[in-house]
Amino acid sequence: IQKLRESGSRFIHYVAPTVWAWKKYRAKIFSHLYDELFTLFNFEPRYFKKYGLKTTFVGHEIFFEKIKTKKKKKIILFLPGSRKTEIVRNLNLLNKTIKYTKKEFKDFKICILSFKPYLKLINLILNDNEINIITDFKKKQQVLNDSFLAVASSGSVTLELCKFKTPTIVVYDTHIITRLIIKLFVKVKYASIMNIMFNKEIIPEFLFEKFKFINLTKQINKLIKFKKERKIQEYYMNKFSKLMLNRGIKPSKIIVDKIL
Repeated sequence: IQKLRESGSRFIHYVAPTVWAWKKYRAKIFSHLYDELFTLFNFEPRYFKKYGLKTTFVGHEIFFEKIKTKKKKKIILFLPGSRKTEIVRNLNLLNKTIKYTKKEFKDFKICILSFKPYLKLINLILNDNEINIITDFKKKQQVLNDSFLAVASSGSVTLELCKFKTPTIVVYDTHIITRLIIKLFVKVKYASIMNIMFNKEIIPEFLFEKFKFINLTKQINKLIKFKKERKIQEYYMNKFSKLMLNRGIKPSKIIVDKIL
């Protein structure tokens, strides 16, 4: 592909590799592969500019869409992940917490957000017909916006929860070998981008050995019963959403203008 350079082709890339988390040497490799790079996060350009790669922070497209944050409904939302192995591990660890939440907060609706292919699997693990499992993608944005609290597996969905100002708890676990590799090589303290950006734990994270029933239920109680706890998250989520755009401009417009 690089032979196309001989005909004057330029190579431009949007969404940088997470060199700030691990494998920083990839920044140097990217500087040889591309002519220009556009990033999602404002702290990323410096990792590539040091190697002479023209890099511009443009932001994340989902934060440009203007949404009306609704008054939260009495919904506690659980998001166990997007991959089968992730769902099985996380849901088995969450099962006791879900049962506790259902019993403790009887006036709340308990929902699981997942995908149709995993519906039978989730029903098998939970064995509870009263829990609402949402697999209709059209309802995704609505339930993310409506929920009073979300317990989410670490991933890109936490960005959407930030956009909707939905107080969140992040959980994650993996195989012991993978866990050791992550702990050995990953160079950031947090899993959530918002926590990484502000360099403090605004969204509570329960990863690996901290992913326990007692930790989760204690935090769930805090975020449901104490308005102050929720307001802190909402304040930083609002601030974070603004930082996720470059001067409030649509990311695709910045990219097109730069290229042309």
